[in-house]
Amino acid sequence: MIDGYIKEVNKRKSRQEKKEIYIFGYGFGTITVLVFMAKYLLNNKNLSWDKYYIGGIVVGVIILLCTIVYPESLKRVKNIVGKIINGVVYIVYVTLLVVIYCLCIFPIGVIMQMRNNKKNKYEQINSTFVEKEKSGNKGVKTNKNRIYQISSIIQYFMRKEYIIILPTLVLIIIIGIVFAFLQSSIVAPFIYTLF
Repeated sequence: MIDGYIKEVNKRKSRQEKKEIYIFGYGFGTITVLVFMAKYLLNNKNLSWDKYYIGGIVVGVIILLCTIVYPESLKRVKNIVGKIINGVVYIVYVTLLVVIYCLCIFPIGVIMQMRNNKKNKYEQINSTFVEKEKSGNKGVKTNKNRIYQISSIIQYFMRKEYIIILPTLVLIIIIGIVFAFLQSSIVAPFIYTLF
C-alpha cells in the first residue's frame, strides 16, 4: 500500500516536471523567435538578413523542436535559466528594498529623531519608570490593570509616534485570534484553501 502511494507520488512529480519543461520549451522558444523576428522587422529598413537575426530565430526553432522531439534535453537548460532568473529577481528585490529604505523610511526616521531630540534619552527612560511607580502595579490582575496596560501601550506608540503601526498590529492580533478559534472547529480544513 505504501509502495503504491510512493509510486503515485513519483508519477505526479515526473508529470509535473514534464509539464514545466513543456511550458518552458514552448514559451522560451516562441518568445525567442518572436523577439528576433520583431527586431528584424523593426530594425532593418532594407530587410536584409543578418547573421544575428538568423541565429536568434534558429535558436528559437531548435528549442521548439527539442521540446517536441526530446523534452528531457531541456531539463538542464531550464534549471540554469531558472537559477539565473532567481538570482536576477533577488538582486532586483534587494535593490528595491534598499531604495525604498533610503528614499522613504530613513528620511522619516531622521526627521522624527530631529523633532524628538528635545528630550534626553535618559529622561525618557526615567519618565517611563516614574509612570510605572505611580500606577501602583501590585501584581493583582484586575480589569483596571488590563485597561491600564492597553492604554500604556497605546500611549507608548503615540509618544514615540509609531501610531501608524497600531492598525497593523490590531489586525494581526485579530487574525491570530480568529485562526486560534477556527483551528479547533469544523471550519479548519477550509483554512488551508486560503493559502
